Amino acid sequence: ARVLLEQLIKTATKRIVIIDSYVDAATFEIMDVRANGVKATIYSGKDLSGLRDIHNATAGVEPIDTFVWSTPSHDRWLIIDDQLYHCGHSLKDMGKKLSAICLMGIPAQTIIDHVKNN
Repeated sequence: ARVLLEQLIKTATKRIVIIDSYVDAATFEIMDVRANGVKATIYSGKDLSGLRDIHNATAGVEPIDTFVWSTPSHDRWLIIDDQLYHCGHSLKDMGKKLSAICLMGIPAQTIIDHVKNN
């Protein structure tokens, strides 16, 4: 399952956005497979600045931006370029239990606007 998630992330040409309450180092590592020049952003319900700073200083890849959301999201979301995916699990737990990632038919910006810091 993680290999499939990483293959999906590798398809990004512009951006990857993760919206997830349960981010840890594994989430950052999953995003490290993205191509050069692909912007990476994580929105979470907690301050990830410490983990982000350590990752960005040691990973040897382009930095990942993190933000604390202004409006919480119960669900987890993955955005690859302009395609929005609903995730039934935290990305850090990919492959541990039965779950799914579904391509949604709504604009990705709809979810970003909902959780984005103002």
